Amino acid sequence: MAEAKTPARIHAILPRKGNCGVVFRRGPSRKVAVIGWELDRDRFTVGQWFKGRIYEYRCDLSLDGTYLIYFAAKYGRVNPVDLRVYQLVKAEIGEFDWSKYSERNYESYRKLEFETEAKIRKKYASELEKIRRGRDYSDRSWTAISRTPYLKALDLWFNGSGWNGGGWFADNSHVWINQPPPGAGKHEHHIVSRKFKELAEPPDPRLVTENGGECPGIYFPRLERDGWKWLGENKNYVEFSKKMPYELTLVKRFYCCCGLTKERGVGVYYETHDVYRGDERLIDGAKWRWADYDARHRRIVFARNGALFAIYLKNINAESIMLCDFNDMEYAEISAPY
Repeated sequence: MAEAKTPARIHAILPRKGNCGVVFRRGPSRKVAVIGWELDRDRFTVGQWFKGRIYEYRCDLSLDGTYLIYFAAKYGRVNPVDLRVYQLVKAEIGEFDWSKYSERNYESYRKLEFETEAKIRKKYASELEKIRRGRDYSDRSWTAISRTPYLKALDLWFNGSGWNGGGWFADNSHVWINQPPPGAGKHEHHIVSRKFKELAEPPDPRLVTENGGECPGIYFPRLERDGWKWLGENKNYVEFSKKMPYELTLVKRFYCCCGLTKERGVGVYYETHDVYRGDERLIDGAKWRWADYDARHRRIVFARNGALFAIYLKNINAESIMLCDFNDMEYAEISAPY
């Protein structure tokens, strides 16, 4: 019997104003397509593919949807500063002699390695800074701003790890960047377009108080900014709701840990949804992996099994309409038109 195909993972961001949304289509796990979504006509335009990881919960759109801020990573990459430091350290202390391994010997070597690295970084600070500021510098992860739905950076900040990263737009030109914590990386504006002003303080205090360096620290405040109400949490999920016309409510449950479901293609974070009228559940959205209320068109839009669907509120009991099936897409090299 043929093995069932894992559906693409879909997440979208709707614009606060305007007509241009964005869809992140992930699958296989290390390939992501960024797709523009013209809501008035439900026309979808593939921007660019990315070989690596895009953390969609730490992304945001500018107020009118023109620009995208995203956090991306290629974890097999080694930045040239760390490579140079490694070479200098090994030149001074050599490699560990595994033929003489003992726990005590290895701990002593690791201590010497750590102390030597600190001295090297101080001694060669000018050389390392020159490498860091070079045009060819790269790192494992970065935050960038691009034109929706492309990935070519207009502005870029290297991050260096999977912690923190991403940010959000206060409007069309003011941005807050989720910087790495002290000691975990340098926050440097590597590519500067001068189109955007970086805010020194977060526009919402929850970005600091709720930010543990992971996806919910950006995503939860963004949900509340965009009209979702925090209802509460338990050991399995955090619950939000959004009021809609006709006394309808869309409920979102965000699961923050893995192992709670055996469904294929579900990762550490995933969502389920329901639609209520009062206390009556009208629609079971347990398989909806993303959903939001599209107020401009008075409809609920949601992702299920690698496709996007819509249900119009005036016909809430009608069958959902498929807007686009993203499952059969294949990776392609696409250049940004700017």
